[in-house]
Amino acid sequence: MKLRRFFTLITCVGLTGAVGDMTVEVKRGENIILPVKTHAMGAVNRVMLRRYENGTKVDIFRYCSNKETKRGCAAIDNDRVLLQLGSENISVIIRDARATDAEKHFVEVIGNNTMREEFTVVLIESSGGQSTTLSPPIKVIIGVVTGVTGAVIAMLIIVVAVYLCKKKNLKKLDSCDSTVDLEVVDSQSSITGGAVGDMTVEVKRGENIILPVKTYAMGAVNRVTLRRYENGTKVDIFRYCSNKETKRGCAAIDNDRVIPQLGSENVSVIIRDARATDAEKHFVEVIGNNTIREEFTVVLIESSGGQSTTLSPPIKVIIGVVTGVIGVVIAMLIIVVAVYLCKNKNRKKPDSCDSTVDLEVADSQSSITGGQSTRLDVLRF
Repeated sequence: MKLRRFFTLITCVGLTGAVGDMTVEVKRGENIILPVKTHAMGAVNRVMLRRYENGTKVDIFRYCSNKETKRGCAAIDNDRVLLQLGSENISVIIRDARATDAEKHFVEVIGNNTMREEFTVVLIESSGGQSTTLSPPIKVIIGVVTGVTGAVIAMLIIVVAVYLCKKKNLKKLDSCDSTVDLEVVDSQSSITGGAVGDMTVEVKRGENIILPVKTYAMGAVNRVTLRRYENGTKVDIFRYCSNKETKRGCAAIDNDRVIPQLGSENVSVIIRDARATDAEKHFVEVIGNNTIREEFTVVLIESSGGQSTTLSPPIKVIIGVVTGVIGVVIAMLIIVVAVYLCKNKNRKKPDSCDSTVDLEVADSQSSITGGQSTRLDVLRF
């Protein structure tokens, strides 16, 4: 799926923000993703998706927070629409793109202020998409980049593994490997059982505490509950209920410090501004088509008391080699592409070719300085 922004318009009227029309190109059957930046908005109270049907703008989906529902907000459910709430952005996802989706869509997000985005959905066929055929020199360079980068990363992983084994005072490398294998097996078995063992989350005072839960193949998330021990008793400190679950009697528990982030394959419960009282065991329960439970032990560390990782000389050398090799390969790739493009333009003199490249770079830099976006077209070789 390709997203192209033609222009950006920022309108400040009170506390309302709007961004210009964006074109979303998607193949039939793929998911249509409509993103909206919501930084500095705070809690999201309402999300609406509208589109034109027979020339009329129609609401096809509406999300209402628990507080907004109590104020009379009427939710509109849609089996094909999935809402992903994040701390700095929101994505409205339309599953299984169809011909009828090739319309203008409007997303409105309401919190402390209001954000509106317009999207033009364009359906493209697989055969109609542009295909890029790389010339043999470019293929060679890409192969070299891939091979060298993979080898360097493998060497870096080996050095780090040996370093960590030495830090643990393990005498035999085989014992280190067997320990890792056992940990992987235990992790897989616990995930298969629908619950993952206790995880330790280390966080500095004032940072956000992120408690992630994998929810792939769960379907729609109906309920998210966060519990923790307080004075020796397990207490519910936050509960999210979907609109359907609210109608079934689910009682939401709001918490100004807790943000649920709902994704298509995972759910994250974020606790803002870590404090000393957060250094407890936390329990996250996610209910959809099935139930997933996770346990987290939150450990508060001070900036001065946190462990600092000092890289050994071999690791520093490997990192330096990685940086150098990647830089050289990228430079070679740029040179090959530049020479190939110049030959295709039938330039007789190398000097004119070089000057053309210099002018193109200068033009690109000036357009960036001026704040205008530079569109790069895909060339067919």
